[in-house]
Amino acid sequence: PPPDKQPPRLAAYYRTGAERICQWFLPHSRIRLSWDIFIFLVIWYNSLVTPIRIFIMSGDSTPQPLVSADVVFDFIFVLDTVLHFYRPYVDPNTGQIVTDLKSLRKRYLGSVTFYINAIACIPILKTPLSPFLGKTVQDIVMTYFNVLRMVRILHLPSQFQELKRFRSQKGPVNESVFRMWIILFFTLLGMCILGCVYFGLSTAVVEDVCPSP
Repeated sequence: PPPDKQPPRLAAYYRTGAERICQWFLPHSRIRLSWDIFIFLVIWYNSLVTPIRIFIMSGDSTPQPLVSADVVFDFIFVLDTVLHFYRPYVDPNTGQIVTDLKSLRKRYLGSVTFYINAIACIPILKTPLSPFLGKTVQDIVMTYFNVLRMVRILHLPSQFQELKRFRSQKGPVNESVFRMWIILFFTLLGMCILGCVYFGLSTAVVEDVCPSP
């Protein structure tokens, strides 16, 4: 049940835990910065490995460590989606930090970020569905799940803005240099994705695109 309809003791435990998480994830806290950097690396990993999984590796050709890493990162991303309900923000009108739980939930549920997270969390269903799917169906479903993982790339611009906001606390940020690094990052990422797409399309046309020496 919702926190306000839970038994008094359970509701008190929930509120205490939620307020503690809010304190951890205040806009200027190092815990929030460290978590955001970690999530950035998770998304970066997904954005590099997922195109390889879709267009180059498939089915039994995928190494088991990559499959296991996907499952672990799916759970981490679900955790990050839940933690977004407890992330305080700075009100642009008042400049005050908002920590009210109802306000945080309302803002998050009404944001585009929530829908992006919800879609990107769908691959977590791989774990409970796998035992009930045949090999062929499972490979098809896994391909669609890999495509949904790519939705997480949409978080990267906001991740860069968080980094910029935190960096600006220590001094002015050189906008030109910062923008240059962002352009360079997305250029390299785009080259990687397009390279995987090109390879996948070429294998559909040429039977032996990588002949043995």
